[in-house]
Amino acid sequence: MARMAYREVVNADVASAIGTVLSAIVAVAAWRASRNAAKAASALTKIESSRWHADLQPQFTASARAFHLEKDGSEYVILVSLELVGPAALQRLDRVTTSIRPGPEGTVRGFTMKQPYQFPDGSMDDMVGRKDLVRGDSFTALVQPTDFELHYSSRYWMSIPLLLTCHLAGHEPWTVPIKVDEVTGDPKPTT
Repeated sequence: MARMAYREVVNADVASAIGTVLSAIVAVAAWRASRNAAKAASALTKIESSRWHADLQPQFTASARAFHLEKDGSEYVILVSLELVGPAALQRLDRVTTSIRPGPEGTVRGFTMKQPYQFPDGSMDDMVGRKDLVRGDSFTALVQPTDFELHYSSRYWMSIPLLLTCHLAGHEPWTVPIKVDEVTGDPKPTT
């Protein structure tokens, strides 16, 4: 009888140990599953956040007009007008800065290419920026050619490549490229 009681105690201890090991295995599996679920939820949140950010990318319309500073047409500025037009879910921006996108520079087939435009202070960035822009608001930027002779000898304007950096609290900044293809005003003034 003592042997049977001993076997029952040993069997109970073995069963308890097996139960403990199985419980530990189940706990580890549950921990891994919850960790994987948290990673999946985090990845999904990041994807949705990126999609929402892309859906909110500001949209602008642009137009440009040249104004001669000298009667002989040797110097002029171009007034670029920009208007925030969308998207509908984006009602405002905290700040917008304007840059001139760099163009190709160097020599191609004997023709020297250089940046076609700059801001009047000679820089490529208008760091002043515009603040508190509401959808439907317009703002302007002044640009001028880096080579007056090239434009003066031409009967057409080169397109103006701009890059707008748009800021809104709670969002990563957007960079919006804009190419103003049509500039009104004749490169050669009428006398």
